[in-house]
This record gives sequence, C-alpha cells and structure tokens, in this order.
Amino acid sequence: MTETYTLAQQIHIGTSTAAVLLYLPTIGLGTALALGRGGPSTRTWHLRCAVPALVLRTIGFGFMWTV
Repeated sequence: MTETYTLAQQIHIGTSTAAVLLYLPTIGLGTALALGRGGPSTRTWHLRCAVPALVLRTIGFGFMWTV
C-alpha cells in the first residue's frame, strides 16, 4: 500500500524533521556552553542552530493538525 501525503502534510514532515536534525548541534553546543567549554563562537553557532530549529518546529506544529 502506498501512502500519498498532501502538501500540508509534507510541509509538516519536512519542517519537523529539519528541526529535529538541528536539535543535535543545538544540544551539543548548549552542553559545551553549560560546562564552560565554549566561547563566543560556540554561543554564536548555538544561536544559529537553535533559532531556525525553533522556527521550523513552530511551523511543523502549525501543520501538525493536517496529519
């Protein structure tokens, strides 16, 4: 049986997957910062990963109701 997804469902799947992938470096960089191992560059990259993850997750949440 093949499943076909609507555009809204595909947007949910894509944005949620991308957000989860961005969680990995966000968690790693955040851990480094919490342990005092990171500097300004680490904080910058943490924000560069965390903000898009939040935006993508918010979009994914909005489209969650289509699944």
